[in-house]
Parts: sequence; C-alpha cells; structure tokens
Amino acid sequence: EHGMRSGNVITIPNAMLLTEALINETRILAFEWKEVHFTLPAGSDWQAAESAMQTAAGSIVNEYREELRTSLREMTERFAFHPIQEEPHIFVKPLDDGKVRMWVRIALPARGIAVGADRLNRAFLQWQTGATES
Repeated sequence: EHGMRSGNVITIPNAMLLTEALINETRILAFEWKEVHFTLPAGSDWQAAESAMQTAAGSIVNEYREELRTSLREMTERFAFHPIQEEPHIFVKPLDDGKVRMWVRIALPARGIAVGADRLNRAFLQWQTGATES
C-alpha cells in the first residue's frame, strides 16, 4: 500500500518453483517493519500524540537496537539490500471529518509483533487518557 519495505525475505526453492511460495521471515532478518494505526478525535493535539508515540516506539526499539543493527548489516553484506531505517517513524494524515489518522512504522521482532503492537496501543491509550484529563 505504501511502497515501503517490510523486511520480509521470500524464498522459492527450485523444487517448488511456480507451485508454492515459501516465506521465511526469520532466516536472516529477525525483524519486520509493521505499522500500527491510531485515529485521533477531532480537535486532539496531534503533535503531543506524535511526540508520545515517538517516545514509546523509540523505547521499544532501544531494547533490541544492537541486534537490529547487526541483522541489517548482515542483510546488506549478504544480499543486494539497501538498509531499512531502524528509527521508528510517525506518519499523520488529516481526515475529512476533522480526525487525524496516525500510524507508527516500527521494526519489531518477527516473533514478537503482537507484543510490540500491544505496547504501542497501550502507550496510545495512556496518552489519550492523560490528554482527556488535562
């Protein structure tokens, strides 16, 4: 949809050529770039939400940043692979009804995508609760 890499590596063995595709997400790169989407109510402070989500996403990536860098370096050396950005990125888009769509693009461990997404969802809910109480 967005034309950005996900980090997935697709392997098609010769014996299965044109009959079955195999996706091995963790052969070398044990990370995938996922997007976690949020919708802010109309009138919300989208810049404060962006800052809160950048902090939360950065905190998550910091837990495995060295492993991520090593994996990206190995992918670059082994394949014709231009490294993917390791820093999380926040995208925002105004919607016609005054709401704002926000999504976080983040490298998550392939075997921990749901946990990472849950952490981002919880950070968003904490921000939202704090924002509505002020």
